[in-house]
Amino acid sequence: MASSSELPEKTLPVVKQYTTTHTAEGEPTFAANLPEETNFVRAPIGIDIKPCYTTDQVPVPLGRDADLAQHVAVLGAGLGAPHSLPQGAMIRYIDFHPQCPVLWHRSVTVDVGVIVEGELELLLLPTEEELAKRKSGGEGESKEERRLLRRGDVFVQRGTNHAWRNPSATEYARMFCVVLGAEPVVVHGQPLEASIPIVGTLGGEQQVTGPDQ
Repeated sequence: MASSSELPEKTLPVVKQYTTTHTAEGEPTFAANLPEETNFVRAPIGIDIKPCYTTDQVPVPLGRDADLAQHVAVLGAGLGAPHSLPQGAMIRYIDFHPQCPVLWHRSVTVDVGVIVEGELELLLLPTEEELAKRKSGGEGESKEERRLLRRGDVFVQRGTNHAWRNPSATEYARMFCVVLGAEPVVVHGQPLEASIPIVGTLGGEQQVTGPDQ
């Protein structure tokens, strides 16, 4: 992957967001504490992230703008924010740099999204541990599967070990994604746990295996 200084200029449209709330008298208005325009946060794995909304429970606690307070905290956390919330939802934009690294991961979530700009490949493959179990059980190897998603295409990713690939060497790709907490898939009595590369605020990367952090 090219360094930040070598990346092509990102010419994707600026994303503006308008969030509604209520006055003390119950009249509808736009939330004054959430700016209409915020920057994407650049992660050292070839993506830029823009959190749009966060809630840790459904039904969402709208009273006293409790949900908006939580979202403001997520905005302040930057790359330290959680990937997902077990009982809630996280909504975000993600921009993929040209030929960004292919990062395999599994989260205990349902991810529903749409490709907004560019093209992205969605790759599927069991983890090395799962492949070893298949071989020991005489089930043979699994083949990688992939689909090319273009602008307007929708994906529903349900707890699978997967990766995203931007096939372009010059163009950025953008998705809009809703990440919903879920119960794990159980295979032969064993839950398929999360395995998520967590990007730290210092620019490091560590592999976290277990329930979503």
